[in-house]
Amino acid sequence: MGASETVGKVISKGDIVVYESTVYPGVTEEKCLPVVERVSGLKFNVDFYAGYSPERINPGDKENTVEKIKKVTSGSTPEIADIVDNLYKEIILMNIYITLDYELFLGPKTGSVDKCLIEPTYNLCKVVSKHGSKMVFFIDVLYLIKLREYSSDDIRLREDYNKIIKQLKFLNNEGHDLQLHIHPQWNYSTYDKFKREWKLDFIHYSVSDCPFDDVKKMFVEGCNFIYDIIGKYPTVYRAGGYSFMNESNFVDFLVSIGITNDSSVLMREKSCTKFQKYDYSSIKDFSAYKFSNDITKPVQSGCMTEYPITTINMIHVVRSIVNRFIKHKYGNRVLKKGDGYGVGYLNRNKSNVSLFKKINQRASIDLTNGFWLNYIYNKIKKRGDLMLIIGHPKNFTDYSFIALGKFLDTISKDDKIKTFK
Repeated sequence: MGASETVGKVISKGDIVVYESTVYPGVTEEKCLPVVERVSGLKFNVDFYAGYSPERINPGDKENTVEKIKKVTSGSTPEIADIVDNLYKEIILMNIYITLDYELFLGPKTGSVDKCLIEPTYNLCKVVSKHGSKMVFFIDVLYLIKLREYSSDDIRLREDYNKIIKQLKFLNNEGHDLQLHIHPQWNYSTYDKFKREWKLDFIHYSVSDCPFDDVKKMFVEGCNFIYDIIGKYPTVYRAGGYSFMNESNFVDFLVSIGITNDSSVLMREKSCTKFQKYDYSSIKDFSAYKFSNDITKPVQSGCMTEYPITTINMIHVVRSIVNRFIKHKYGNRVLKKGDGYGVGYLNRNKSNVSLFKKINQRASIDLTNGFWLNYIYNKIKKRGDLMLIIGHPKNFTDYSFIALGKFLDTISKDDKIKTFK
């Protein structure tokens, strides 16, 4: 009550009093606000207003500070609720990761190194360098290992390999983060030098499709490959096709080789197809979390930390209308740079989706998805401290660069674009 008396002595017309103390229901309106009215002589919800945000920081807790904890806000009128909500959005800091899967298309046509990797990646670097931002590249190492193997007697493959290694060294020197991405089918694939095309294996699309001895060999070789390029072993893994092998021996193995972080989870999403098998529908918090044996079950004492890829719900018709608008406005600038196509071509589903069905929208810079970055950022800012963006250079368009640039222009200067370095 003493705090309310103090506020009543200094409050002016039009002010908003925000209460943060956690109290039993009714205390603020029935006990505290009448004190403010009595001392100030002002009338509640006419001369002054109230806001609410019941969570408190723990005194002495240096990790969960006020700008990091999740906040629940409200107000004494709908308009005041919006004002209070926007106030706390300015306080809460976001950790933003821009992550890229550095890979060719994994389908009937893999595409060229220049169009799928080299050119779009350099163009992306030009955008983020203007903002001093750094990115995380998940390198499809088994492709590069296989490319190196066949490049010894094929000059074109050797040129492709040298271009990629040069670019990866450039990315590392620029301060970007190179981490581990495993598409196991490359381990079983071959190159037809007469047709000049890769013959991909689709039996071993995810790690779970492979013998565990093969899995261990692939990961060790992949880690060593990255070390040979940048002089440092990776500590973060992203599963090909987002299909994490959810077994305790696999998690124990990752930890044993220094992989203590993962970024395979697509929040809210699940898939059970010939090529992808995962169920992350239970993961809905916009924060990193620890896990042990099961990537879908957060545990505080977990041995690995998951950084889930951000998604939000929206109505299908809304996204369809926006996509049509973007394509109409930007024309050819929404055409992807990559000259191949992946398993989505083989796995396409022709069934119609209801226009009013809820769908998941990823925080992505592929194709036209970059339009939603600012919307997602503002929607989750007070609900969590993590926004993890995904992209694939092979799926970039000119609009991808426009949208990412606009996003980086508008986010709070206090939010951090981070890597795992």
